[in-house]
Amino acid sequence: MKSLLAAVGVAALVGACDSGPDPMRVVWQRDTVSAEFSLPVHSVWCQEQGWLEVVGARSDTGVALAIFPSDTIITGRYPIVLPLERTDSIRPVAVVAVRWFSQDELLSFEGVEGEVVVEHTVEGLTGRFHARLRAPKGIDSLRLEGEFRRTPVTRGGIECQPIEQDSVGGDSAVVLD
Repeated sequence: MKSLLAAVGVAALVGACDSGPDPMRVVWQRDTVSAEFSLPVHSVWCQEQGWLEVVGARSDTGVALAIFPSDTIITGRYPIVLPLERTDSIRPVAVVAVRWFSQDELLSFEGVEGEVVVEHTVEGLTGRFHARLRAPKGIDSLRLEGEFRRTPVTRGGIECQPIEQDSVGGDSAVVLD
């Protein structure tokens, strides 16, 4: 019995030492339906444009956060605004978008209010968010909460191209703070 407990303890310790990012964990609620899921996550710093992209995605399901700091300090609190607002003129802010396939249609939502909180640790970015989102067309809405941990940041390339207003939803880098 002692050897079994020791083996479990060693396995837990080895798992805790893994330096890879944890998956993005997300809980959403729409009307009386709710769900919880996790997604592989990655982060890209678009230095020239001055924004950070944090994306959790698997297949056709995704949660994207675009974080627009006032300067190169990424850690902090970011109120969520609609994507169509001028993010360059009202920094610091964040935008959030979610999409997934239901049984018969692609559902997408954009954040209208909430907050993203980002911290920088030795292991990478850690953050949490909560938001109220709405469908771009119609009155459908949902609530979303989530977190990401130990997410490394890479310098961006193609991901850093300007985002079209009607759309929804490299090398190792350090987060400057």
